[in-house]
Amino acid sequence: MKATKLTAILSLALSLTGTTFAQTVHYVNGAAAGANTGASWTDAFTDLQMALSAAASGDEIWTATGTYTPTSGSERTATFQLK
Repeated sequence: MKATKLTAILSLALSLTGTTFAQTVHYVNGAAAGANTGASWTDAFTDLQMALSAAASGDEIWTATGTYTPTSGSERTATFQLK
């Protein structure tokens, strides 16, 4: 009974603080060969900007090891666009 009350209190406290947990994980791997949906490592986005565009508040973006640039060329003023 004591544990149930504690669980209820913690649950209420978290809901009142507005604490959010990741809703969706978007995967990015420049070498992925799947469906390019970002839903898994197999179907990871191959471009970081695609994941940034797809993400909503509370989402997480996981990237495979590598270097991600906002352009495939040499344009030095190119940037990633955040929401």
